[in-house]
Amino acid sequence: MERSDPRYQAYVEIVKEELIPAMGCTEPIAVALAAARAREALAAMPETCRVEVSGNIIKNVKSVVVPHTGGLRGIPAAAAAGIVAGDAEAQLEVLSGMTEAQSAAISPFLKVVPVEVRHADTPYIFDIQVTVFHGPDSAQVRLVGHHTNVVSVRRGGQVLLEREISEGSGSLTDRSCLTVE
Repeated sequence: MERSDPRYQAYVEIVKEELIPAMGCTEPIAVALAAARAREALAAMPETCRVEVSGNIIKNVKSVVVPHTGGLRGIPAAAAAGIVAGDAEAQLEVLSGMTEAQSAAISPFLKVVPVEVRHADTPYIFDIQVTVFHGPDSAQVRLVGHHTNVVSVRRGGQVLLEREISEGSGSLTDRSCLTVE
């Protein structure tokens, strides 16, 4: 196959989309990313947190250790790590710059800040929505389709980002060129 072949170009783009550096298992890291983005949008340390996720996320996160948390597992730990120490700009390496002090702050945070986990009624296999609250203020971030696909960011009633969710929204490049043959 020649480099000028459109299929070659599609293959290269697909590989670029699929090979994203990540720290730890990608599903809890995506929860941490959404939580970090929500805390950033709130511009305050949350007093409560609600995480609504698809069943596939619940299954994939429930027993996975979240990096830099001293062995904590599951969705509440991932959300707390993102809130306490996440760097949303780092995408799937959201927890890579965590300090020892930040790591030590996660368990105490979980003891005082309720993190409610709900099963989302959603048609999407990959759907994470994190809502954080501080007094009357709130912020919400939603990822759909793949680990870094932020489709919505809101603060209170204000829409900061809104992208249409469509069939296959998890893929940026058309994958119909991929065949077993």
